[in-house]
Amino acid sequence: MGVAVSGFGDTPDPRSTTDEIASYFVSHRTDVLVGVVLLGVALIAMLVVINGLAGDLHLRGRETSAGVVQSSATVAVGIIAAGMLLPYSGLSYIIGAEAPDSAKSVFALTILATPVCALPLAACLGGLAIELGRERLASRWFVWTTGVVAVAMAATACSFAASGALSPDVQQQVLFQLLIVWLILSGFGARSSRLRARQMVGSAR
Repeated sequence: MGVAVSGFGDTPDPRSTTDEIASYFVSHRTDVLVGVVLLGVALIAMLVVINGLAGDLHLRGRETSAGVVQSSATVAVGIIAAGMLLPYSGLSYIIGAEAPDSAKSVFALTILATPVCALPLAACLGGLAIELGRERLASRWFVWTTGVVAVAMAATACSFAASGALSPDVQQQVLFQLLIVWLILSGFGARSSRLRARQMVGSAR
C-alpha cells in the first residue's frame, strides 16, 4: 500500500488553482494511473487480512462482531475506490486534459474521501481490538496497537478544518500511514490470532 500511495507523488494542495491541479494530473498521468491500480490491489489485500481476522472471531462464535468488522472494511474500501481511485483515474485519463475547469472540484472529492472513510475504518479496527482482546485471540501489544489506531482514525473522521493538522489533506497522509503500519504489524498479529483461535476451538472439542 505504501508503494501505491507514493505512486501518486506530491499531489497538489486543494487550495491550488484548477489549472495547477489539471496540469499536475496531465503531467503525471502514467504515475497516477499505475498508483490507482496498485492501490486497488492493496485494498483487496487489506480485505483479505481483515476477513482473516474476522474469521477468527467466527471460530469463537462472535458472528455479529465479525460481520460488523467485515462490513465496515468493505464500506471503507468502497469509499476509497469511489472517492479517490475513480476521481484520480478520471483526472489523469481525460478530465485534466479536456475539462480542466472541473479539475479542482473533482480533486476536492479525493481529499474529502479521507474523513468519510475514516469512520468505517475506525469501526472496523475498534471492533477487532475489542473482540480480539476479549477472546484473547491476539497478543496484548497488537490489541492495544489496533485500538490506538482505531481512535486516531476516529479523530480523522472529524478532519474538516480549512487548514492545519485537522484539515482533510493533512489527515489523508496520517490515515494512510496509520493503515500501512497497522497492516505491516498485522502480519505478526494475524498469525498469532489465527493460531490461538484454532487452539481454543480444538480444546473446546
